[in-house]
Amino acid sequence: MKTIEKIGIIANLEKQNAPEMIGQVLEQVRSRGLCCASESSMVGCCDLGDIQIFPSPAELARNVDLLVVIGGDGTMLRVARQIAGTNVPLLGINAGRLGFLTQITSDQIERAFDQLESGEYELESRCLLSGEAKIGPEEIHEIALNDFVLSRGIKSRMIELEVFVDDQFVARYFCDGLVISTPTGSTAYSLAAGAGIIIPNAEVFSISPICPHSFQNRTVVVNNSSTIVVKVRSEKLQTILSVDGQEHFPMNRGDVIICRRSEKKIFLVRFPGTSFFSTLREKLQWAG
Repeated sequence: MKTIEKIGIIANLEKQNAPEMIGQVLEQVRSRGLCCASESSMVGCCDLGDIQIFPSPAELARNVDLLVVIGGDGTMLRVARQIAGTNVPLLGINAGRLGFLTQITSDQIERAFDQLESGEYELESRCLLSGEAKIGPEEIHEIALNDFVLSRGIKSRMIELEVFVDDQFVARYFCDGLVISTPTGSTAYSLAAGAGIIIPNAEVFSISPICPHSFQNRTVVVNNSSTIVVKVRSEKLQTILSVDGQEHFPMNRGDVIICRRSEKKIFLVRFPGTSFFSTLREKLQWAG
């Protein structure tokens, strides 16, 4: 792994404790003689000193060895989509609630930097979903770390969707929506929709209907080399396409979303003593 000499910081400034955590990270960086940088939205949030400022997260990621992300899982999802393909590792510091992706807490920051300095960490790769939506005459290209979700609009009526995997017809769903999820996203909306939890390194995607009309409709798990096509068949109801819960596009009858594995990946820093299952036990409060 590359020696860490320059660290970038991105924070969700809407989090009340973000400025304090930024100060903690800056203190650790400077006390160890490391270089530090940030992106333009951070200017004026607190005393950053004379650190280098870049115009965007992607530009920042291309010029640092490690990107520290302060916020919740939503912040990590946003940053992951913005910097995907740069291959810079991400270290998430949790200023939110659950924190599946941002596992380090404020009282663990100093210990985390000790481990970074001594090389006591691993990099865990996470796959991304690429989505190409054909909405009327327009084409939209997006990537997601968690999921693509098709859901009904403001009217409380089921939508109608057709699903194909590798050109094979799967089913026509009458439902409130459909979640196409990566393993990372299996602990997010997919889990709430009743699907199973998938370990991060599994090479699969899951397709889960939300409140389907037929109780026989269940989650389908496919190889992540598959191409998943969803066609909107609802006559009068609008369907909303959501990308990681952050980007939203209205779809109508005849519109299509094509999902496949992205060529880009992201990398998360993981420290000894932590595991996916220990995170599940902690965050989901498993007992027994």
